[in-house]
Amino acid sequence: MSYRELEPYFERAEQILGVPAHRRFSSVDAIPDIEGRERALFEAQDLEPTVALWGTKPMRFAKVNRTALTRSRNLSVYLNANVTEVVPTEDGKRIERVVIRTLDGREMGARARVFLLASGGLENARLLLVSRRRHERGVGNEHDVVGRYFLEHPRALHGRIRVNEGVSLPYLTGIPLSDGKAQLGVALSEQAQREARVLNGYVSLEPAMSALAAKQYGRSMNVAKALVLRGYQNPAKTAHADRTNVRELIYLLTPKEIMPHWLYRPYALLKRKVRRRMSIGHLTVINFCEQVPDPASRVTLSEQRDALGVNKLVLDWRIGEAERRTVAHLHAVMGRYVEQAGIGTMEVSTEDAAELHFTDASHHMGTTRMSEDVRTGVVDRNCRVHGLANLYMAGSSVFATGGHANPTLTIVALALRLAEHLKSAEMSAQ
Repeated sequence: MSYRELEPYFERAEQILGVPAHRRFSSVDAIPDIEGRERALFEAQDLEPTVALWGTKPMRFAKVNRTALTRSRNLSVYLNANVTEVVPTEDGKRIERVVIRTLDGREMGARARVFLLASGGLENARLLLVSRRRHERGVGNEHDVVGRYFLEHPRALHGRIRVNEGVSLPYLTGIPLSDGKAQLGVALSEQAQREARVLNGYVSLEPAMSALAAKQYGRSMNVAKALVLRGYQNPAKTAHADRTNVRELIYLLTPKEIMPHWLYRPYALLKRKVRRRMSIGHLTVINFCEQVPDPASRVTLSEQRDALGVNKLVLDWRIGEAERRTVAHLHAVMGRYVEQAGIGTMEVSTEDAAELHFTDASHHMGTTRMSEDVRTGVVDRNCRVHGLANLYMAGSSVFATGGHANPTLTIVALALRLAEHLKSAEMSAQ
């Protein structure tokens, strides 16, 4: 489907998630108080801003929706009831029931007119693959597509910017809003991306941490892990085991992401005033990139089984040369304009791209992808599994491509669209 078709649902998704409206940042000219050098950077035709938005507090779905779920007259919620199999009718054209198991060994079933799986980018695929009662390869897997085209957002700390004296970059390093937080990233314009034949990617900038700060951060994280894991294993052993890639965590768990909004806002405003008198020094470049949809990047079933007797998954995540070339090209372009805008100097060479170490962003996508062609996808444009009249999939597993943006907003937007479709279909059936 086109972006225009999905766009109306984004505004409703923002309200549900409690994040500021992205339209406020639709153009650089619309952003109030943007620093002159930030504006100059995005006046380049080859670059455009991306925007990351946070609400005033984390969205805890169970807590926020508990009252509505409890009081609903047409909705029942069952906890600790794990769906372990999807069972089609004998002719294989509809889903008849799902099998439910509990950890204490009980088994039951559930029947419905319509079934919808919303278990995430890995579990959606696993449920289809393990359901082999009627289909040898699993439900919806006639053409061996379920589990394929696994996508993530390859993430890498790569490159630094030495910032000139007296330069303040409030939006590029994160700024508090009355209703949340915002941070601009840097991406290639669509035209520049097409001309260079590279993928969709962007960079986010964070003040570089000193070695001493990283060491103290690592100690704090180990103490936190000991407290969190208390009762699950030996806390003393956990505290001394450095299982955390501290450098990655520092730039993943930044103050704007872990501080309460009431504390972050005065902290950030004070920091902004101090930076006007002091040099930022260096900025660490954090790279995010989309992936080429690759059928060889996939999840398959293991012979090992979990506590419910269900096959575990084996993940074969493939990252190719296109992702590295995308990062290198964006750095080269951005480096020129960072200097032209008077921001500073990009300290990275294109040769360094060969040393890129990608990690994941915990964004599992693509394993039940959308396609009108049953040979290249699992669901149609309405998220219905091909060949099954009453089985639908929700979540990032239906993404045909991943882009570079966090998937949650699009997941909610697609869920709203699917809800409208199901409601319309139900009314037509009546």
